[in-house]
Amino acid sequence: PLILACQLSNLKNQYSIIKCLLENDAEPNQSVSFNPQHQHIPYRTPLVAYIKHAYDRRLDMRIVRLLIGYGARVSFSRGRDSVLRF
Repeated sequence: PLILACQLSNLKNQYSIIKCLLENDAEPNQSVSFNPQHQHIPYRTPLVAYIKHAYDRRLDMRIVRLLIGYGARVSFSRGRDSVLRF
């Protein structure tokens, strides 16, 4: 649920929902690998999902700080010499 809440750019009360999930032990670094059952969740972590879906609206830094405050990793590298493109 956390990764979905982070990637839905038009989610009403997105900050409050993400905060509630984190307060109830949602894992901020839970990664989702691509497989046919998860085609609707193509990104690796909730923070990456949030940032990648922020292109159509202003980035809410409260959400970024919230995720990082709960331990979200801020490294977006996919490996040596790779670049994450937005």
